[in-house]
Amino acid sequence: MSQSLEKYTTKLFSIISFYSTHSFLNEATAEDLKCRMTATTPLSVTIANGSKMYSNYKCAEFKWQMQGHEFTADLRILELGGSDIVLGVDWMRTVSPLIFDFNKLEVTVEIDGRKLTLVGSLENGECKMITGRKLQKLIQKKGGQISQLYSIQTVELEKEDDVKEEHTLAANSAVLPTPYWGIIF
Repeated sequence: MSQSLEKYTTKLFSIISFYSTHSFLNEATAEDLKCRMTATTPLSVTIANGSKMYSNYKCAEFKWQMQGHEFTADLRILELGGSDIVLGVDWMRTVSPLIFDFNKLEVTVEIDGRKLTLVGSLENGECKMITGRKLQKLIQKKGGQISQLYSIQTVELEKEDDVKEEHTLAANSAVLPTPYWGIIF
């Protein structure tokens, strides 16, 4: 029996990620939507910082819409933190061939012999500096709904006679351990 969003008007944050072999539905989202989660063979998921998480449940035949087109897939349940759905290679195989255009933030897929172009989000995020105290209050109030925090530092290294700058970008793994690569919808 498929699980549908017909009675829901919830906007879901989805990512098509070619770095993920499997597709996932965020655990909190599945609970909010009252999805029927069934136990399945545990899947060990290695995240960007090298630690492991486990997916023990799935939501079979989950239905959702992207840009007016309905999709159905079996989604594993995992605590994603920064998104509601991650569509991995297992989902991409069902709509293959795919053509990614990263200049336009588009992906063209094939469904029943017809080509469909999905356009990624063009919204630009805004970063503002906040104090540690404000961050702590925000996490307590919003339940940790911060998607990613970054620390950027520049380190000057001397190599032989010339000076080289190295730029480091490190994600705060306590908030969202997995950076996703792909197009955001």
